[in-house]
Order: sequence, then structure tokens, then C-alpha cells
Amino acid sequence: MANERDVCYENEKPLLGRMTQLSAGSLLALCIGAGLALAPLTVQAQNFQSSQRQALDSVVAVVNNGVIMRSELNDRMAQIEQQVQSQGGNLPSRSQLERQVLERMVMEEIQIQMAKDASLTIDDTELNRQVRSIAESNGMTLDEFADAVEADGMTLASVREDVRREMLMRQVQQRQISNRVSVSDRDVERF
Repeated sequence: MANERDVCYENEKPLLGRMTQLSAGSLLALCIGAGLALAPLTVQAQNFQSSQRQALDSVVAVVNNGVIMRSELNDRMAQIEQQVQSQGGNLPSRSQLERQVLERMVMEEIQIQMAKDASLTIDDTELNRQVRSIAESNGMTLDEFADAVEADGMTLASVREDVRREMLMRQVQQRQISNRVSVSDRDVERF
């Protein structure tokens, strides 16, 4: 019993400082009672952890200072599979498709990071104009387009962000091309 009391005193020093009027027996009962009360919680937590362990998400690629998560890859895969099925096309094997989609996502992430580094932005007016243009090219009003997007299981906000990303990537690509292509006055004269 003395050992149990010593262990309890070691773990409960702040409690003893405040409760100097308690007898050693009542303090021992308090410690044992607290231990019994916590034991079932500990057992329940251990049982929950062992039976309920599952990965919430995982990183599939690290791109400079960004990451691509498994959930993002799975979402993109599902989106592509749905599009191909609705068009009646054939898909490559799941592993090959996953590799291709991941490569595409890595390239997109690099371009988005380049846009951020170059302080490129797409303002809302330009974005709205582009979304309206996409709707019109599909023979729809903006409201009809929003309804069609929701019928496909997406939100207009997510589509707008996808369009914004595409526009940023296009700006990066145009900058890269214009940096590589330079025509000097001499080249013009020779032509």
C-alpha cells in the first residue's frame, strides 16, 4: 500500500499542495478511484484506435512546396472515368490511367506555382467572361450551365476555380513561349 501511495503522490504533487487537509487514506482512495475511472476510457480508446484505424488521406506527390493528395488524385480519376464513360470511350488500365493523371496533375501544380511566383492573377471580371463564354459555346445560359454542372455532381464554384487554374496555366505557357521565341531585326531582314 505504501508503494501505491508513493506512486500517487509522485503523480499528484500539485493536488497535494492544494489539499493539505485530506488524510493519506482518503487521498489514496481518490487516486485509486481516478485510476479506475480512467482505465475504461483508456481501454476504449485503445480498442477504438485498433479497430477504427484507417488512413484519412495521403500524399502521392510532392511538387516543390506543394503536395498532391490521394483524395485529389482519386477525385480527378473519378471525373475522367465519368467523362469517358459518358462519351463511350475506352480507358487504359487503372494503373496506367492513374500514372497519366498524376503526371498531368504534377505539371499543372508546377505551372500554378510558376504563376504564383510571377504574381499572375485572374480577376473576377475576366473569369466571369470566360465562364459565360464556356456556357454560350455549349448553347446554354449561365443559369442553365450552373444547373448542368450541378447535375454532373460538381458546383459552379469548383468549376470557376478550375477555369481560373486553366487560365493561369495558359498565361504561364504563353509567357514561356514568348520568352523562348525571339525574332531579331536581322531575322526579319533575312526573311
